[in-house]
Amino acid sequence: MSDRIDFQRLAAAALARSESLVPEWLLGGHKAGYEWKCINPNRADQREGSFSINLVTGKWGDFACDDKGGDLVALYAYLFCGDDQVEAAKALADVLGMPDAVPPLKGKGRAKAKPAAAPAAPAPEKTEPAKAKPVAWEPVTPVPAEAPQPPAAHEFRGIPSSVWKYFDAAGQLLGYVCRFTTSDGGKEVLPLTWCRHPATGKGAWKWQQWSEPRPMYGLDRLAARPDAPVLLVEGEKCADAPGAAGVLAELVAASWPGGGKAVGKVDWSPLAGRSVIIWPDCDAQREKTTK
Repeated sequence: MSDRIDFQRLAAAALARSESLVPEWLLGGHKAGYEWKCINPNRADQREGSFSINLVTGKWGDFACDDKGGDLVALYAYLFCGDDQVEAAKALADVLGMPDAVPPLKGKGRAKAKPAAAPAAPAPEKTEPAKAKPVAWEPVTPVPAEAPQPPAAHEFRGIPSSVWKYFDAAGQLLGYVCRFTTSDGGKEVLPLTWCRHPATGKGAWKWQQWSEPRPMYGLDRLAARPDAPVLLVEGEKCADAPGAAGVLAELVAASWPGGGKAVGKVDWSPLAGRSVIIWPDCDAQREKTTK
């Protein structure tokens, strides 16, 4: 027996059963062609689409953040083992009935997996991997002074067309909101926050939303002009528009992350006791099912 973990053989064996294992690990998703699309349990994901696993190659990634991997061992580690691929290999060796793929650790030994009752592999629906509760990255605010510069571009979306910095009332950086132009001419807006993994203590920039309640955009402006009436608009672009600082200079403009559907996820306490004018976007007034 080799004294090294045979990651390649484990990954190949997991890939051979990808169509049963992946849906078992990521419940509630759906198969689209050769991919399994689902919600990412390791972040505050509420909509399918960005997190996908290729059931043929084993490669996986989340287009809304920089998390990705090249095989199903890495995926198992990401989901259940805090990115520890050694622990993932041990667990998968038991699930796949491959105890020889992970050698005993020197001085510690390793519990030998029970052999299968029959040569045939167990039915996929009866396979129960030793699952651990997924650990999500946690946004940290304000951004620590020792944090490195944020990435200049998104791995899949490229360089953002616009970037807005979020500050707290004291002028400390809280994170960013970036706008990207998609290939079909549309837009995608992604938050970029400094996060820490609670299990490993590792810090990194993540394309991930702030924890709720989320901060408002313009907290530093509000703090600088505590007596001015507030103009609350939809989106950072509107808050920074020339009119907000010119014709309407007697008002202090502010906004929030996430748009109209996220108003219940924001900390509105900085507006307590202030005069507020709410100026919504002029969206098309029509039935969504009509032209």
